[in-house]
Amino acid sequence: MLERSTLEELLKVISSNKYDIINMDRKNYNDGLFAGNLFHSYNFKAFKKHALDFSNNRIHGMGKPTVSENRIYKMPQKYFIHHFSNYTVSSYVNTINRYTDMEIQNVYNSNFSLFKVLALFIKRIIKNYFFDKGYKMGRTGLYAVLMVTCYEWVKQIKIYENQNNLTRKTIEIQNDKIRDQILNEF
Repeated sequence: MLERSTLEELLKVISSNKYDIINMDRKNYNDGLFAGNLFHSYNFKAFKKHALDFSNNRIHGMGKPTVSENRIYKMPQKYFIHHFSNYTVSSYVNTINRYTDMEIQNVYNSNFSLFKVLALFIKRIIKNYFFDKGYKMGRTGLYAVLMVTCYEWVKQIKIYENQNNLTRKTIEIQNDKIRDQILNEF
């Protein structure tokens, strides 16, 4: 949702015809609480058709500008989109699984790194929970940080599985070899 002042500013910028893309901040609500800058994101929210290229776009991708920087307007932070999340842990886990499956299909040069998995948690705690003030939301802020970290961990583990050809079928083949060894003892 947009507040009236944000909508008026957006319409003013559009009617000036000086810009082809308008970059706006999106601020979230988790469990009915305003999250402030916790996982906020500036994205291209209003644009002319020719101004963005969506080819080879990844999930959550916002396209690549095809216009010069001076044709992109960044709305001041006081004007933002109110993004209301109604995720429960159960629905977010389903989303994590669906989105990470889609993402790893498009990961070509990513390598699994145990260091990266551990660093993600430290980064999220320091950046999001402390610097972005997620702590002001109490447990809800901590849970939001943990869920986003979980998303990134699941993606890293799926990259590892993909790179090592670990599928239900290949795992079952390996399990069958071990089962056969056990059965051959009789």
